[in-house]
Amino acid sequence: MNKKSLLFVLTVLVVGALLASCGSAATPAPTAMPAPTTAPAATAAMPAATTAPAAPAPVTYTYNGTAYTGSAVSSVPADLVAACQKEGMMTIIATPDNWANYGEIFADFQATVGSGVTLNSLDPNAGSGDELAAIEANKGNNGPQAPDIVDVGYAYGAQGVTAGDYQPYEGTYWSKLPQTTLGIPTYDPNGMWTVGYYGR
Repeated sequence: MNKKSLLFVLTVLVVGALLASCGSAATPAPTAMPAPTTAPAATAAMPAATTAPAAPAPVTYTYNGTAYTGSAVSSVPADLVAACQKEGMMTIIATPDNWANYGEIFADFQATVGSGVTLNSLDPNAGSGDELAAIEANKGNNGPQAPDIVDVGYAYGAQGVTAGDYQPYEGTYWSKLPQTTLGIPTYDPNGMWTVGYYGR
């Protein structure tokens, strides 16, 4: 199927798709003020000195020889990030870095989950049928050849649901998605897929 047709980002890519904060930066202790040499006649209580937490440093992620800069995404649930860190790898397929902003998404993902998680990319130029075949071939396999997310054409959404290829996932902004996009459903009512982007 032509990649310029309606495509989905399934399951955890919305990981949204694909992504949460790995923890908040520590707030430095306020700087103590020097004691006055003479007591003032009357003073109002001074507010405690505060320092804004430092922003997380951007992360540079190199994919296929191109460097992308990403930042941690704070809207992804911490338990999802922790589970990803525990697993240590996320396998993607048919997601070339120069398509649909994936290079930047990969960099944000890496900034969010940390360097201890490998982003394992299977055939970036695979077609939708190849993606579903990879899921079918690896059912029951938790190894690096089993895709965690797929990006397939619209018609393959229902096909994958019928085959039992997907697991439900409702991303952070699920409740804000419109019912339809260009006159067709934007998402599966059971959370099996959602429209990610479209083009001509």
